[in-house]
This record gives sequence, structure tokens and C-alpha cells, in this order.
Amino acid sequence: MITDELVRYIKQERARGASDDQIRNTLKSQGWQDADIAIGLGPQPGGQKKSTVATVVTIILFFLFWPLALVLMWAWTDWSRNVKIALSAVFGVFIIVIGVVVFVVLRSLGEARGKARDAAIKGNLANVRVQAEIYYDREGSYGSSTYLPGDCAAAPANSIFGDPGIVQSLSAVRSYGAGELTCAISETDQTWAISARLPSDAGEYWCVDSTGSSLVILSPIRDMSCL
Repeated sequence: MITDELVRYIKQERARGASDDQIRNTLKSQGWQDADIAIGLGPQPGGQKKSTVATVVTIILFFLFWPLALVLMWAWTDWSRNVKIALSAVFGVFIIVIGVVVFVVLRSLGEARGKARDAAIKGNLANVRVQAEIYYDREGSYGSSTYLPGDCAAAPANSIFGDPGIVQSLSAVRSYGAGELTCAISETDQTWAISARLPSDAGEYWCVDSTGSSLVILSPIRDMSCL
């Protein structure tokens, strides 16, 4: 057990310049127990400094790179087990919260981009209607009867869908991610319709036609109107 005699001896030997290892060896040769000697000598030189450095480094890493900080906290610091468990739990909750926030933000951004593309598609299809009426005023019809499912490709040159201005608008519609772009002109060449799947919802199609309709439908057009 620790006695005043042991404490005084250690102080005296240190005052004479003896190292802790020398003091330890002398005490062991005199029959003192290792545990008593360790308590009498106190923390090893540099031990408290190492603990302080570990604490400071760990705290800094919690703010800069918390996964590594958690590892170092368990492996390097002398914090109590309860403190380590509590901090691990707090950062576990923190990770979950951050994950949820990131998911919500990314989802919101994705929806916003989808809505922006929807608006661009609708705007370009509205422009098609204007140009189609200009074509009709010039030619007296909307051109050769046609039904072009899927991509509105290979349109007859002698129709509104071969008009350079409308071709440019339909190209813009494709560039904004519209799917299943379908174009149709009636056999009487007096009506037409276009539908395009909207990027924000694979089950919705935006349709415009020669009657002035502009609305959402649930499948590509099958005839010459949106209704």
C-alpha cells in the first residue's frame, strides 16, 4: 500500500536526479508491489501531455472529419467508455439527420429540374401551334396526312412537321428530355396534334392540337386531337 515513506523516498530520489526507472527498480528490489510503485510515481512523464494532445486532435477532427475522429476517440483518448458511447450515439444520429436532409434536398432539386424541363417543353409546343397556324395561312392546310409515333421523326417535308421553324421547336422539345414525342396530321389535312411525355412524370403527356387544346393526357395521342 502507498505510505508517506514511499512518497518521501520518491521525492528525495527525484531531487537527486534519479530517473523513474531507477526508482522503480530500487523499490522492486526492496519488495514493493508494482501497483504501489506505479501509484507513487504517478503518471509517466509525457503521459498527461499525450492525453491532452489526443483530446485536442480528436476534438479538431470531430469538426473536420468525424469518421476518423470517432476511430481515434476509441483508440487513442483516455475518455471514459460512457462518454465515448454517448458521442458515438450523437454522431450516429447526426449522420442519419444529415442523410435525410441531403436526400430531401436532392429530391427537391430533381423535382425542380423536372418541372423546369416540363415548362420548357410546354413553351416549345405552344410555339409549334403558332408556327403551324402561320404555315396554314400560307399553304391552306397543315400538309400531308401523317402519324409519327415515338420521336416524330421522318416527317413529310410538305407538312407542318417539315417546316424549319417547327423542326427547330421539336428539336428543342427533345433536348429537354421529352419522351414518346408523337405527331399527327389528319387525312383531311385540316387538323393536327402533338403529344410528348413529360420528364417529371413518366405517366403524363403534354398535348397540343389545332383546336387550341393544351392539356395533360395519360397516353400518347391516337388521333388528331388531345380530347
